[in-house]
Amino acid sequence: MPLSAHAAPFAQLALANITREYPNFPAHLITSADERPEPRSLHPAFYGAYDWHSSVHMHWLLVRLLRRHGGTPALPDTEAAVAVLDRHLTPDHLATEAAYLRDRPSFERPYGWAWLLALAAECRAHGGAEGERWARALGPAV
Repeated sequence: MPLSAHAAPFAQLALANITREYPNFPAHLITSADERPEPRSLHPAFYGAYDWHSSVHMHWLLVRLLRRHGGTPALPDTEAAVAVLDRHLTPDHLATEAAYLRDRPSFERPYGWAWLLALAAECRAHGGAEGERWARALGPAV
């Protein structure tokens, strides 16, 4: 079975995970009873997929699938993937992610940060208007 046969199920898995906020394992230090942050407020780009690094990884997977199979019969969810990535990988969302990482330099390090770098590299490799837009938005976080 060629790898392209797995593109659609992988895309469906990634889309389902990165848009599902709960269950969520935030690994966020809560410093008072007044602080009860929702995953989406802490990580507006990477709130889904149970934990932060898994969300980043699933975003990478979608961009990789788009680069390899986007617009082909192997990836019928091309438009849905682009739409979700456009909603998640915005300059505002990624500025929030970048601020979180600056304020917590040990958060998800090195594993999650490596996936963030891989996502940025994959966006650049994808190219075109989409890839360039996402790579620019990721700039402050990487």
